[in-house]
Amino acid sequence: MKQIDVIIEKVEDVDFVVYPAEIEELCGYGATEEEAKADFLELVAEIGDQFEDADGQVIDWENVEIVYQRVNC
Repeated sequence: MKQIDVIIEKVEDVDFVVYPAEIEELCGYGATEEEAKADFLELVAEIGDQFEDADGQVIDWENVEIVYQRVNC
């Protein structure tokens, strides 16, 4: 199973943002970490198959282990 590091970052203008370290364009936002994670996972379900990993392979999100890492929290 592939592991993808996902950053949870506290930012001033939107409270929290959640995004994969290698795909910063795929972001979830929320007032809390949990809201941002939920928004991120909803986005992954909707359009996650449009993104490739660092090796150029389309990411199979159903077979990915997401590892959250907190930054600036």
